[in-house]
Amino acid sequence: MTSLPLVVEARRWFDEVRLADFVETLMRLAAIASGTQYVPGINTKISYYKEWLEELGFEVMLYDVPEYGNNLAATLKGSGDEDDVSLALIGHVDTVYSREQLTQNPPHIEEERLYGLGTSDMHGGNLLMLEALRFLHAQNFTGFRKILVILNNDEEQTSPHSRPWYRQLLREHSIDVGFEFESQDKRLGDGIHVTVARRGVQVYKFEVRGKAGHSGIGGGISAIDALASKYMRLLELVAQHSGMSCNATSLSGGVGIQITTIPEKAEVTMAFRAMTPKEFILISRFMETIRTNRGGLEEGVEATYKLIAFTPPPYTPTEGINRLARMAQEVAERLDLPFGTEWKGGTSDANAFAEFEVPVLASMGPLGDGDHNGAEEHMLLGKPLVDKFVFVASFIGYVCSMWKMGD
Repeated sequence: MTSLPLVVEARRWFDEVRLADFVETLMRLAAIASGTQYVPGINTKISYYKEWLEELGFEVMLYDVPEYGNNLAATLKGSGDEDDVSLALIGHVDTVYSREQLTQNPPHIEEERLYGLGTSDMHGGNLLMLEALRFLHAQNFTGFRKILVILNNDEEQTSPHSRPWYRQLLREHSIDVGFEFESQDKRLGDGIHVTVARRGVQVYKFEVRGKAGHSGIGGGISAIDALASKYMRLLELVAQHSGMSCNATSLSGGVGIQITTIPEKAEVTMAFRAMTPKEFILISRFMETIRTNRGGLEEGVEATYKLIAFTPPPYTPTEGINRLARMAQEVAERLDLPFGTEWKGGTSDANAFAEFEVPVLASMGPLGDGDHNGAEEHMLLGKPLVDKFVFVASFIGYVCSMWKMGD
């Protein structure tokens, strides 16, 4: 177990030495627009992390994707050999927000909450990861074979471009264990709560074509009415599976100013989430079911659909993930902190680790809330932040020391 003096020093070091700089840096990052595909902001943030990690002795490589910007991979060799652990830490620098939303939602602090775009998802987690590495560096901790840090630029669009790249890194560096640093849901309460399972996502575009006609005289077939009918049928199918959900994320139809015309075309983009592999497979079957017309409002229309984005499948706790969770609980109990595990409804790059059979714990970042809501997204400061830092720094040290020794 991590020694008690190291735990005491971690709390003092972060609370008294690093906390003010952490908060200032987080506010600075939250003031830089970095929505997915906004390359200037993405590359600015990646350049900061490149500098900070190189100061800790990491060898840093950038992987550029046109129209998305730079990804970052940084490696640090420890003093260990093949009998010691290789650890991967992953985060992302892109957010869901536009540049215009930054003007409306500047970073600010209210009652021990730091509000700002991406503070919870996931600039706070990236910085907490960095601070843990700084602390271990200051303690001359090298009891590992290798640490790999991955920061990608397209996670909010399901990592379509970066995923093949970082999966190759996991293979190339023979990674044993992974930590993902998105925020811990503050609604779960104080203490430490780690994620041991996540849903998978599939995103479809569904289009319906009817027949234009005069809305007062008739003779047309409304694509909007047919789409509404099909979507309601879809929700009924999804509701039969407790681990599934479907959200319409964009909708269009009709011909704008022509208010007397029955709409010939309508389309919707839908994001599905599923908790189990079986549910994940069912999604495409549901799409085919609603494509087929059922009469009524759907009579006479043609429907098509296309898969436009997806994540790796959902994952549930494996033997390796359960072992990591037990080790996390041991550290939390040593710190006198409540501990729990969570099956999370969202998806992240942790899914790719699990698909690659790398044991992974997610939600290693600070406590936060309001993700994807520019006015409400925030991260907790004060004791919850300090506690999470001490846990993360101690847990990394514990895993490096004990993982290859078995239970």
